[in-house]
Amino acid sequence: MDFQKIAYFDNTHLSDNTLTFSNGVYINTPLSSRLNLNTGIVFINSHNQVKQYLTAGQNYSASAVYNIMKDFLSTQLWVFYKTEKNDTGYLTEKIDNSGMNTNLEFSVKLRQYMTWVLGGIYIMNDSYSRDTFQFIKTEERGITTRLIMDF
Repeated sequence: MDFQKIAYFDNTHLSDNTLTFSNGVYINTPLSSRLNLNTGIVFINSHNQVKQYLTAGQNYSASAVYNIMKDFLSTQLWVFYKTEKNDTGYLTEKIDNSGMNTNLEFSVKLRQYMTWVLGGIYIMNDSYSRDTFQFIKTEERGITTRLIMDF
């Protein structure tokens, strides 16, 4: 189990000098020599210092890793869900967001220091404007691949 507490100030005009606080907890649970479950939750509060409004959000994540063939082939299913809401008085920024990412990957250990990963990804985001009462939904699907080299 891990705990995380972060406070930082982004002093740039692009982000309106945002002050952000983040608190989270993560749990890693090995269920057997082949199966590992992970879960986490993070609470985020960001204060826009220029426009003087607060954005609150929560992030939830869960994953399962299964070693199909020890030290050679494994698979991972990962799910991430987020939600954000702000209390701004600026009509164009009164937007509530939620979204979900899912990822299924297979990892093949090619050498002791090299792993190839191949998978699929699905991303869905919803935005709702409290000013225009407009609902926007976006979806993405794709194939991911990468080569990991350990040093």
